[in-house]
Amino acid sequence: RQAIDTLRAARVDAWDYGYLAASLARVGELEQARDALNEFIAQRQNVLKSSGVSANTTAELLGNIKDNFRTETDWRHLLDGLHMAGLTE
Repeated sequence: RQAIDTLRAARVDAWDYGYLAASLARVGELEQARDALNEFIAQRQNVLKSSGVSANTTAELLGNIKDNFRTETDWRHLLDGLHMAGLTE
């Protein structure tokens, strides 16, 4: 819960919304998770499109964020949470 409170206060970029969406989904707050996921998607699409990058697929939307995780398990934890919030492949 502390992570969720911190993320709700931070929300300075798209990824804050992504982490918030995954966290909320994992604690069962699915409606709020979907709202955060929608904001994450909208912000990521804006950032990517302004950089000339397509944002039509989940892979494009997520980009190379996986490289920031030390382990595959950590990456899967975030990705599974995003899927629980409603992100599709």
